[in-house]
Amino acid sequence: EYILVATGHFPPRTIAVVFDKTGGSWWVVGDFSYWWHWGANEAEQFIELREIVHDGRKEIIVRDWGGVTGAAETCLSIYRMNSGSLYRIFRALEDGFHFIVGAGTSEYEHRILEYPDHDWNAPALLVARHLKRIGPAQKGVAIRVSRDCSVFRWDPSAFVFVENKAATPSLCSDHAPGSSR
Repeated sequence: EYILVATGHFPPRTIAVVFDKTGGSWWVVGDFSYWWHWGANEAEQFIELREIVHDGRKEIIVRDWGGVTGAAETCLSIYRMNSGSLYRIFRALEDGFHFIVGAGTSEYEHRILEYPDHDWNAPALLVARHLKRIGPAQKGVAIRVSRDCSVFRWDPSAFVFVENKAATPSLCSDHAPGSSR
């Protein structure tokens, strides 16, 4: 597998093309692009490789930016190769901003993913720490802040990460679900 990442400046855009070699030929198995409100710092974070499920094999993390007037979101997706195809195995909102028309408030969300070390015989886990803040549209004190934490476990039979509520208390002990701080 190879990934070609290229950036052009007229118009500003970064693309990534994922190739896989099968039977002596190279095939495109995935392509991604980033152009919405393009910035050099975001372009560096557009594609990331990380060993998540098993040591020695890297998954592809892709950030997708988008929005409209009054709203902007960054979604994070994790992809994994299997039998010559690329599969999305996890997707979550990483950052989001929404202006709530008529209410005079704005909503901001941020999610941090953690990748705990795991034993080879144990399934991989993802820990998602989520912050949501709703406040006045103008600069001011937040009206409401909520935090929660979720754990996701690699399920090889489904070939995706699934929520694992049983692991949440131990891996999210500093985040009681729905707690405010």
